Amino acid sequence: MIGEFGLVFCQWVLGLLFLYSSFGKTKDFQLFHDSIYQFRILPDKLIKPFSVAVLIAEIAVVLIMITGNAK
Repeated sequence: MIGEFGLVFCQWVLGLLFLYSSFGKTKDFQLFHDSIYQFRILPDKLIKPFSVAVLIAEIAVVLIMITGNAK
């Protein structure tokens, strides 16, 4: 009982964390793009596709957790 509650709680916390994170990136995508650029670990031509891929992946995690297909 407690283990099942703990699992659902953790799923909700992770889902909300990814939702909050993806919302922040969507709200100011240029800032997110610039912060990845400042790491200087990717070639300049890969920074934009990488930042878009990260945003899509975070939104996908949220959608998967909402629909219940995360198990």
